[in-house]
Amino acid sequence: MKVFVLAILLVSICCLEGALVKRQAEAQSEVAALQEKLQQYAQSMSQYFSSELLAEEKIEQLKAHGQTFVQQAQEHLQPWADQMRDSLTQLFTTLQESVKKATS
Repeated sequence: MKVFVLAILLVSICCLEGALVKRQAEAQSEVAALQEKLQQYAQSMSQYFSSELLAEEKIEQLKAHGQTFVQQAQEHLQPWADQMRDSLTQLFTTLQESVKKATS
């Protein structure tokens, strides 16, 4: 009878130890799954921010190109605008003088 009780006790201990090992394995798999999710999250955030930074960089490049275009256009058009202003001033001065002569 003692041998039978010892055998049952031994089998019970083995089953409990197997259950404990199974729980530890499940806990480790949960930790691994959590680590994997955190890595995926970090990677997705990294990709998001890198794409946002690229978009902002492109915006800054477009702004710089726009400013250089406006400056170049102003440099090319300023002499023409000055010439037009001088011509219109001369035209109005001539018209004003001719109107004065006609009314006198």
